[in-house]
Amino acid sequence: MIGYFLKTVFKLFGFAVCFALAAFLIGLLFVEYYVPDVSFNQIVFHVLYLNKEAVSCWWGHIACILLISFIISVLMCKHRIMLFLVPILLCAVFFHPMKVSGIEVDKPISLPKQMMLSLQWSDIYEKYYQTPILKQSENKKNIIVVFAESMEDNFADEKYWGENLIPNLSKLKTEGISFEGYQPINGTNWTMASNVAALCGVPLRMQLRDRVGLETKQFLPNIKCLSDVTHEIGYHNVFSTSTYITFVGTDKFAFEHSFDEVYGRDEIILEGFAGADDAGLEEFGINDVKMFEFARQKISALAEENKPFLMTIQTLDTHFPSGYVNSGCEIKYGDTRDAIKCSDKIIYDFVRWVEAQDFYDNTMVVIAGDHLMMTAADIADKTETYPKREIYYVILEKDISPKIIQKPYAMMDFGATIADKAGVIKEGRLGLGVSLLTNKETLTEKLGAQKFEEEVLKNSVMYNAFLGINEAHKKDVSYENFALPQNKMIAHACGGIDGYVYTNSLEALNLSAERGYKYIEVDLLKLFDEQRGFFAAHDYAKFRDMTGKYEKLDRKTLKKLKILGQYTPLTDDMILDFFEKHPDIWLVTDKVDDYALLDKRLGRLKDRTIVEFWNEEEYENALKYDFKYLAYNLNKIEDISVVIEKGYRFVMVSAAFLEEYKNTLQALRLKKGVKVMVYTAENKEDVAKYADLADMIYYDGQEKLGK
Repeated sequence: MIGYFLKTVFKLFGFAVCFALAAFLIGLLFVEYYVPDVSFNQIVFHVLYLNKEAVSCWWGHIACILLISFIISVLMCKHRIMLFLVPILLCAVFFHPMKVSGIEVDKPISLPKQMMLSLQWSDIYEKYYQTPILKQSENKKNIIVVFAESMEDNFADEKYWGENLIPNLSKLKTEGISFEGYQPINGTNWTMASNVAALCGVPLRMQLRDRVGLETKQFLPNIKCLSDVTHEIGYHNVFSTSTYITFVGTDKFAFEHSFDEVYGRDEIILEGFAGADDAGLEEFGINDVKMFEFARQKISALAEENKPFLMTIQTLDTHFPSGYVNSGCEIKYGDTRDAIKCSDKIIYDFVRWVEAQDFYDNTMVVIAGDHLMMTAADIADKTETYPKREIYYVILEKDISPKIIQKPYAMMDFGATIADKAGVIKEGRLGLGVSLLTNKETLTEKLGAQKFEEEVLKNSVMYNAFLGINEAHKKDVSYENFALPQNKMIAHACGGIDGYVYTNSLEALNLSAERGYKYIEVDLLKLFDEQRGFFAAHDYAKFRDMTGKYEKLDRKTLKKLKILGQYTPLTDDMILDFFEKHPDIWLVTDKVDDYALLDKRLGRLKDRTIVEFWNEEEYENALKYDFKYLAYNLNKIEDISVVIEKGYRFVMVSAAFLEEYKNTLQALRLKKGVKVMVYTAENKEDVAKYADLADMIYYDGQEKLGK
C-alpha cells in the first residue's frame, strides 16, 4: 500500500516537472518566433508585473501554450522515448538569437548570452551615472511630451512605402529640432522601458528575484528622474497613458517619481471623454482621439494655474499587431499603415492647437516614437527590412531655429536633452543620458552601441541600489515601527479588546479612545421594548452566542448580561453619553436603516456621524433627517456610475473589492473627491497595504495609533 502511494506521488511529481519544463520552453519559443525583438529582460519584467490587464491581451496564446505543454507532458510520462523532445526544445530556444537591438548592433544577442551577461557585473553606473544638477530659472517653460506608440521616422519614405505615411509629422520636423542616430539599446526598446529611459536616463532591467515594484509599491525609488527635477523646482506634473495605469506598474512608476496626477483608461473615462463601449480599443485602452481631447482640457486647466507644468501623453493607436483606425480616418491598406496615417493627423492637429494657445509662447512640445515598431506588427516584413530605422523625434517651440542633429544616441539621452532645452538642469546630464544639444559624447558614441548594450545587460551594485533591492529584501520584514495613521483608522465594532473582536462593548469603546482613535464604528441593532432605540451588536445571532440565548432584547435584559462573561453591552444612551464626553471622536454607524429612530436617539451627534447606507432609497431617507455624512456600501463595479451621478461623498468597500478595482477607486478619490473606506484590516501589514489606496481603514488590531 505504501509502495503504491509513493509510486503515485513520484509519478505526479515527474509529471509536474515535465509540465513546468515544457511550458517554460514552449513559452520562450512562442516569444522568440512571435515577437523576436523581445529581450529576456523584457520577459522578466512582464512576468513580475503580470496582472489581469496583461493576461487579457494574451489569454488565447497562454491557453494554447498550456494545452500543448500538457499534451507533451502526458506523452513524455507515458512514453519515455518522447523525452527526445526536451533537447530539441532546448536547442530551438538557446540557439535561436533574440534580436534585442538593431541598427549598428549587427550581432543579435542570443538568449544564453543575455542570461550569462545578467550574471556578470558592470561598473558602468559608477563610471558614468550623474544625478541631475537642478537649475533654477525665473522663466520656466511648460513641457508637453507626446510618446507616439511605435512611430518611426522612416514612415516618411515615399519611395519605400509608396507614399509618405506621416506627411504632417514630416512638416513638423522641418519646423523644429530633430535627431537622427537612434540605437534601441536593451532595456529601452519597449513602452515602459522607454518611458523609464526617457525620463530617468537609465534602462529598465530586472531579475527574477527583484520583485521590488510588487512588494514595496516602489519603482526605482532611489533615482532622480526628469519629473522629480521639475517637481522640485515648482512644476505641476501630469502623466497620462491610453491604457490602464496599473498595466506593468505604470502607476507605481508615475507616483514614485513625483507626478501629481496620473491618468489612464479608467480615469479618462471617468473624466467623461469616453465610455467603456466607445473607447475604440475594446477593454485595452482609450483611442488617440479621446486621449488628445482629454489632453486639451487638462492642459488648458494647467495653463490657468500660476505655475509651470510637465505633461506626458502616451498614444496607443499604432500598437501592434494591426493598430486602431479612428472613425474619421481613411482605411486604405487594411493594416497598421492606416493607423499610422491616422495618428499622424491626430498628433498634428493637437500640436497646431497648442501653438494657437496663449501659453505656447512659453511652452516646449516634444514628439517622439517610444520605440521601433515591433516584429509582431502586421507590417513587420516592411519595417524589419528598412536599411536604417529611426524613431521619430522632434522638439518644437516658438521661434526655434530648425535643424537636424545627427549623432548616435539612445532613449536614455532623451530626458537630458529635454531638461537641458527647458533650462531645468545644469551640465546637460541626467542619469546615463547626455543632452544631444551639447558637444559631449553620448555613451553610445563613447562605448559603441554593442558594448553599451552588453554593459547595461549586466548586474550592477549601483543599479540594485536604484531599485531599492537591499532595502526591500531584508529577510525579517517587521511592522513594529509602522505608525498606524490616526487620521485614517476606524476602530471596527468599537475596537479589539484582549484579543477579541466584534464585542461592541463599553470597555472596547473606552479602550479605543485611549488608543487615540478619532473614528469608532458601532454596529447598531434595534431593541424590543416600549422605549425603542438601539443597542450595539454586529448581529442578533452573534450577540446571542456571546451572551446567551435571548430572542428579544430590551434594556432591562441587557443590564443583566455580560459579553463573553466580562464586557458590558452598550445601549444608545450609553453611546450618546460617551461621544458627548469625547467631542473630538466621530461615530461611524453600521446596520442602521431606520433613520428616523437614529435621529431621535443619536441625532445630537449627526455633525460628526458617518452613516452607512445600501441603496438610493436609504440615501434619500437619510437626507430627510439632515445626516450630512453618508457612506454607500459599494459592492458592484457597475454602481460606480451611481456614485458619480448622485454625488456620494463616501463609499465603503471590502478589501477584496479594493484590490480588484483599485485603479477605478483611485480615480474616484483623486478626480471626484470621493472618500474610500475599506473593511477590514486585521494587522499592520494590512494597513500598510491599504494606506495608499483608501482614505479610511476599519481596523481590528489593538495597538495605539500614531499621531
